[in-house]
Amino acid sequence: MIKKVALWAPYRGNIGTIKAVLNYANILTQIGYVVVFIELCDEWSSIPNVSEKYAVVSLTSYRIFNKIGKKNTFARRDFFAYQFFKVFRLRRTLAALEPTLLISFLGIVPALIAASPIDLPHWGSVQGFPRFLNSNAQRNFYFKIEDKLREILWRALYSRLNKILCMTPRTTTQLSNLLKRDVVFLPNPLFAPDDDGEINFDMNLPLDFVFIGRNSFQKRIDMVLQTFQVARERFPNSRLHFFGDIDRYIFLKDYSPYEILLERCFFHGFRNDLWSFIRCNLNPVHLVGSQWEDPGHAILEGINYLVPTLLVNVEGDYLSFYMAAGMRVFDCNSFQSDNFSEAIYSVSQLSYRTMLKDRLVPQFSVTYTESRLKELLDV
Repeated sequence: MIKKVALWAPYRGNIGTIKAVLNYANILTQIGYVVVFIELCDEWSSIPNVSEKYAVVSLTSYRIFNKIGKKNTFARRDFFAYQFFKVFRLRRTLAALEPTLLISFLGIVPALIAASPIDLPHWGSVQGFPRFLNSNAQRNFYFKIEDKLREILWRALYSRLNKILCMTPRTTTQLSNLLKRDVVFLPNPLFAPDDDGEINFDMNLPLDFVFIGRNSFQKRIDMVLQTFQVARERFPNSRLHFFGDIDRYIFLKDYSPYEILLERCFFHGFRNDLWSFIRCNLNPVHLVGSQWEDPGHAILEGINYLVPTLLVNVEGDYLSFYMAAGMRVFDCNSFQSDNFSEAIYSVSQLSYRTMLKDRLVPQFSVTYTESRLKELLDV
């Protein structure tokens, strides 16, 4: 009998889950499964080589609908709603494919509804800390309603999953308490054996501070800019590089109090060759001001490449994960010229950077995920 796994992870934007799902697909292929991607629109078939390596089945027949969610006009809630619109199409697709296992990474609730009448083992990999459990998330009237609805759906439907996978111990514990059932700690496979190598750093050269991510409250760009403002006093030739959806226009609109810094800011957009570009062009220090992460793919990627990383938000709800590995955390509100220089020196020591890599990266490796998957699949 052919062992077939269907992967369901509808997404929009540049997110760390993409790399993780592709690594999952490669691992499952290596251990003898046939992998089929079920895409909502064109999210997976538009990635180079995916259609050549794996079967891809789209739930969208007309190209015009592939545009849904590609602009952030509705905060991509149109894309979220479209998943529910396609529930019955997803159900028919699963019935026709007859996979031996369905793994959902995103859009888990619509997948649960679609698979409910089908005798099909279903795993859900939770990609991030659920917003309704997040005390640091913004809470206006709309978000309160949305969060309550999500919590009701999770409580009602997630019990149907055969396995629930989470990326950090904290999420594993809190979801287990919420759902009153066992939850498996299984980090995303981010790093292949050959995904290695140091990005050089020299404190005697001008510093290139790096921000990676979306323009959102979660990422606390205001703290990043506050930190860079102090950095410019101590290191006047330093620069700040934005990799994400923030550009000059958004900077002036959302962060006008920091306009004086604009001449030393550079906007690169999202780059598929992010770390290669940084390696070849920058003397990087990764600035992280996030209010929450679970656990933060860009943080881990920087640590993997031995990039000095400065965590500057002491209120971040993910810090215990990194502090347990010995990572230092700084308060951007306490920075002055002298102690900022000391902070840069402390996080740039090669022994410190190597220690963090040795303690954090292995659990997010392809090798570790493969061994755990084999245990869970009993192969």
